[in-house]
Amino acid sequence: MATIKLRSVQGETQDAISDTLWATDDAISEWLDTADEGDIICRERVRHGYRRVRRGERLNFVGRTKSGLFIRRQLCPDCRKVELVEMYLLKARRGTKNVLAQAERVASYPNYLDRSYLGKPGEGRKKPSKIRDMIVTKAMEGIDIRELEREVAEYEAAHAPEVYSAS
Repeated sequence: MATIKLRSVQGETQDAISDTLWATDDAISEWLDTADEGDIICRERVRHGYRRVRRGERLNFVGRTKSGLFIRRQLCPDCRKVELVEMYLLKARRGTKNVLAQAERVASYPNYLDRSYLGKPGEGRKKPSKIRDMIVTKAMEGIDIRELEREVAEYEAAHAPEVYSAS
């Protein structure tokens, strides 16, 4: 006799969440067809290419919060859809009111200027490895694998001492 496994409400909810946790190959393929090159770069790299602060460089602040923190904004140069918002506490040297002694970043967060960067709700997260795999799949689509194997064998024969062969 077959047994029926009953799921609790929490278990059913967890199943639904895990089903949409990661994007499917079809969803990633569809996204790649319409995504900007900058979006792909940031997604594949898993971070935005914000410029780092260089030694001796003066930061440009664009405002202050009600609590007195200085606000700095930096647009991602690759996708141009996300800006990094940083808040700094600037401390003056004891005994002098106007001489900066220390700067401390107390908060930072991404501000999504274009919501299309986030993807469609319920579609799942796009793993960087899956994005890379799909890029290669699309680039190699329709190629004869036997022909590719021949090309690799010819290359290995010509460069035998300098190429590591996994076989």
